[in-house]
Amino acid sequence: MKHSVGCDIVYIPSFARSAQEGGREFLANLFSEAELNLAQSVESLAGFFAIKESVIKALGRKISWLDITIYKLESGKPVVHLPLVYTFCECDVSVSHHGEYSIAVAVLSEQPQQH
Repeated sequence: MKHSVGCDIVYIPSFARSAQEGGREFLANLFSEAELNLAQSVESLAGFFAIKESVIKALGRKISWLDITIYKLESGKPVVHLPLVYTFCECDVSVSHHGEYSIAVAVLSEQPQQH
């Protein structure tokens, strides 16, 4: 089984400045309405940004920000849903916040083909 890892760190003050300057259009290019409602703070949005960027890095190719959907389990753990074209892999993510930074790691595990 092949694994791919992606990691991203976001400096929250820079992200907040970009979000403020770009406004709703900036956020709408990155996050679905459900994700915007799920995130209760700019820190959460920065974490979501880091998650999506880490998934893109793990995939090794650019896909649309809006093709990566983030939701949370009851425990609060973030979960990623990828488009159908990526059904060959499972994706696990982790995000952490400390001070002015959010960091996320994504691990993609390629699933064996069923014959």
